[in-house]
Amino acid sequence: MKSINRTSTIGPEGNRDHAASRDRAANFRRTHHVGQILHGRLIRHLRGNQAWVHVGGHELIAELRSQPEPGVPLRFLVVQLLPDILLREITEDEAARHAGTATPHAIIKAYISGRDALDALLHAHLWPTLPALPVRAPLTQLEARRQVVADFIAGNDEALTTFTAMRLALAGVNALLASAAQGTLRYMPWLLPQGRSVELLHSRGEQASVRLILGAELPGSGRSLIQCLAGTERMAYRLFLERADHADAVETLCRTMDAAAGPEALPTACLGAGPLPHGMHDVLTCILPAAVFTRSLHVQA
Repeated sequence: MKSINRTSTIGPEGNRDHAASRDRAANFRRTHHVGQILHGRLIRHLRGNQAWVHVGGHELIAELRSQPEPGVPLRFLVVQLLPDILLREITEDEAARHAGTATPHAIIKAYISGRDALDALLHAHLWPTLPALPVRAPLTQLEARRQVVADFIAGNDEALTTFTAMRLALAGVNALLASAAQGTLRYMPWLLPQGRSVELLHSRGEQASVRLILGAELPGSGRSLIQCLAGTERMAYRLFLERADHADAVETLCRTMDAAAGPEALPTACLGAGPLPHGMHDVLTCILPAAVFTRSLHVQA
């Protein structure tokens, strides 16, 4: 596609089903914001310069000035949402420059939006088709489940678009973390398929130790955090639960599982379970200053 810096409009115009198109446009406005970078994919051409595209997990009509082949990936910057949805196609270099000038609030909001959208797709279309994993699944099973997730994303246009946008935003989040020497954040839904917002923060501690924070929203316990300190010979961890009335039962279960672990496993020790500290929703709110989450950022599970 040679033409860049062009503007594309997306909306109900030209769609034979006006009601369905209005619903798509309204849903797009609810889930996206001006300044967001979206990855799309051409589905097929219509008359003139109009085409069906997958953008931000939505199938919509866009105006294109060139004639790319179906399946060609596109990259857009959201210029406006009202009165019409207006997108401008940008290059990869422009996307990187834009991400570099985005505010921390916008970067985190874009990541959370993509993470939650991908969670919704996995719970709607993938997890119901797979058997449950044991609580402490071996690494071979986790790796196999990770490959299943990768195959699903590669074979589903909406999931691929959502995943690509989420990864771009996650790169911005990790740039923020690197500037504060806070480690690296990974989105790892296959670790806890029954949960949502499954994230792992990895950072280096003292004397070759590793600090880990695992965050997720789990059935029964709500939003949960596990803070771990792992050395070469053992790992200690503490749990923080949104639903603190479950803390005693969870702590008892963890201590029982620690005691029953096989000799080949890294010895683990639960240091207790308690309520989530005020203001902590997930891994990011656990480690980043509260000022990053101002301007009414709504952190969704």
